[in-house]
This record gives sequence, structure tokens and C-alpha cells, in this order.
Amino acid sequence: MKRVALLGGLLVSACGGGVASTDLPKQDSGIQDGAGQDVSSVPVCPASKPDVGSRCATSALTCEYGSDPRAGCDTVMTCSAGVWVTTQEPADAGCSTTNPPACPSTFAAVTQGAACGATPFDCYFPEARCSCAVVVLQGGCIAPTCPAPTWDCDTAATDTDDMLEDAGCPLPRPRIGSYCPDADFEKSCNYGYCQNQADVAILCTSNVWQIENIDCPH
Repeated sequence: MKRVALLGGLLVSACGGGVASTDLPKQDSGIQDGAGQDVSSVPVCPASKPDVGSRCATSALTCEYGSDPRAGCDTVMTCSAGVWVTTQEPADAGCSTTNPPACPSTFAAVTQGAACGATPFDCYFPEARCSCAVVVLQGGCIAPTCPAPTWDCDTAATDTDDMLEDAGCPLPRPRIGSYCPDADFEKSCNYGYCQNQADVAILCTSNVWQIENIDCPH
């Protein structure tokens, strides 16, 4: 996967594909991770969505509020100039959580890449949102030469040569601004960002999941 350099400050698009600073100021969280490591200096998002204009202490800290598997279907808040501002409202389209009758009852019943029917549709699961869709990464297609619809879920790739950095990415997708045990390296997880405007790529850096901007194939 070709990586775009991250810039200081914050640029967040309406569909959740912005760039977050990797140099986040720290604040005292008073917590430890599961291994007992002191992570008291890791920035912490408020437990509930803050009011717009209320005070905040950690400049450039970006926090997601909502439980949708697609980041573009949730609200994103950013601490900017000492106050909370809304940098993303939920998308107007593609965020329905009502499954059509053709959807399997569970996420485990979906097989990525398997045939799924003749008509495209989306299925919402707590783990991820899955689309029965014609998947064409480059060049498009013209009926009747288009391939049959197959299952395509917004989970991070784990087995392709150009996305090895996504191996072992959490599922369900972590919320933007949540804690991550990044150890001594940065971890990139692309949850379908190049396939749908409501999906996102995130980067675990300085123990915080942040929005990552990446190059998508054309």
C-alpha cells in the first residue's frame, strides 16, 4: 500500500478520510494497559460526545462517537484551539442499519469474495458492514461484461502482499481516538477506505488510533 506522509494539524473530510497529526500532545489519563504498562500520558477522548465549543486540553485530539462499523456514519469531534468542534457529521447515505431479507443472520455466515446474488445490497453487522456488490478496483466495467456480485466487507485486509501492514487489525474496527497498544511501531489498518466513502483507514501511533490518509488505486 502506498502511504501518504501525515502532516501536522488536522484535515478531516466529510467522509472520514482526513489526516490527523502524529504529534499529539499528551494529557494525564491515569490508566494502565492490559499488560500493566503505564499509559498515563496517552490522550483520552471524553466518554460521551462533548458539546461544541466546550473546553478541551489536548490539541488535535480526534474522537469518534457512534457504534457504526463505518466511520463515515458516526460523528467525529476534534479539539481545536482549546475547544471541541465537529469535523464530521454522519453521512446521509449508506448508513441504514436495517438489513434486507437477503442478508445472512450473522457476520460469521458471510464469506468474503463469495457469490451473493444477482442484485447488489448491503448488510449491517456489529463486526462490519458487508456489501453484495460488483467489485471492480480499476477501469470499471460495462454490462454485460461486469463480474457477478460478491461479498465485500469493510474489514482490514490480512492476506494480500500490498497490505501486510493490515495483518492482525482489530475487528470490530476501533473507534477513532481510542487507545491502541502500538508497541515500537506504527500500525496501519485500512477498513475499506478505497471502496466506500463512509469507510476509513486508521493508524495506531503514539498509542492512539488516528485517521490516516492513503493513496487508493485508480
